[in-house]
Amino acid sequence: MSTPALPAGTPPDPLEWRRKFLERKYREDYLPELHDPFEVDGIALQPAEALEKCRPDQYHIALTEYARRQGEEALENACNEFPAPIAIPVYRALNSAENELQRLFHFRDTAEAIIVVLLAVILGKCRTRGVKLTGTTFPSPRGTPETLTARKLLTDSVAHRLAILDGLLTALTGKADLVCIAHIPLDAVRRLSDLNDIRNDFAHYEAMTELEAAKVCQEMQEQIADALLAFEWLAETELVTFSGAVTGKPGIAKFEVHSGSTQNKNIKEPKLEGAALGRCLGIVTDHLSRPLFQCNGDVFEATPYFHTETDPRGHRRRLWLYKRRIWHSSETEFQVIGEREIRKVTDTVAVELKVLDELFS
Repeated sequence: MSTPALPAGTPPDPLEWRRKFLERKYREDYLPELHDPFEVDGIALQPAEALEKCRPDQYHIALTEYARRQGEEALENACNEFPAPIAIPVYRALNSAENELQRLFHFRDTAEAIIVVLLAVILGKCRTRGVKLTGTTFPSPRGTPETLTARKLLTDSVAHRLAILDGLLTALTGKADLVCIAHIPLDAVRRLSDLNDIRNDFAHYEAMTELEAAKVCQEMQEQIADALLAFEWLAETELVTFSGAVTGKPGIAKFEVHSGSTQNKNIKEPKLEGAALGRCLGIVTDHLSRPLFQCNGDVFEATPYFHTETDPRGHRRRLWLYKRRIWHSSETEFQVIGEREIRKVTDTVAVELKVLDELFS
């Protein structure tokens, strides 16, 4: 199945990438599960293929409407189910921005959070599985291969983070013990570079009219929806902090879960794999503020890209997202998720960047 080519000079269709992604997903995920196809003039076809071949115009209309609905559902799903660093800015962009420029900033925060979450998930899995990244290269923004190091993983450049994601996915493809890699389409990561292009123009946006900003917002919203749809498995990847084992319930752990946009304190008691529970029970007191990822009974670290602090009122934890390393002062900047507030901290037992070194030792 394929969508028809656009006439020369036609503006780019914001749903073009999503249509192709959904067609590929249909072929790879759904077709193998379907029963016997029916025949048209002796040719075996599935329903969607039959519509495309017999009525390509109607097929294109139907696929476009489906792509639009899927994008809307992906945005809503992210607000409710995705890790809070993504869910909170998505919700605010869609529901609580006071103007279009503010909406743009919320979408910018969403794009950055998606990239950091993907990076943290991959590296956390590698650390848990003992996968080493020595010798891994990535395509630098200048187009030349660059060797990955622990220090480069702490870059604050979005372009470099995207290039590193590209290199990691390419290098780790086929690793049977890294299932998460199979869930991250490389073309979806490369699609995020379009969002970065918009981010790079933010300095010019303050002079925009509301109408001009609204057009950029719509473009960015569609690109964010593409990313959320491609990475929908993140709805099942919870960002958590460990509160302890549950007495009298073998294999059950208690977590504070940081998912969705509500920022309410949410406690869950999932059953963990034996090794995962063992890792949790081995967390020393100074590290209990470090968030973890929990997915299908497995647990792995989100350090150093995320950190938490107890709210002064004690009702919940506040999440921090890694922004940048200030190398000359040995300080690290984090942004408090859901706020514009920046935290500067020096290296401590709790906030520790050297954990990335073990990926290269």
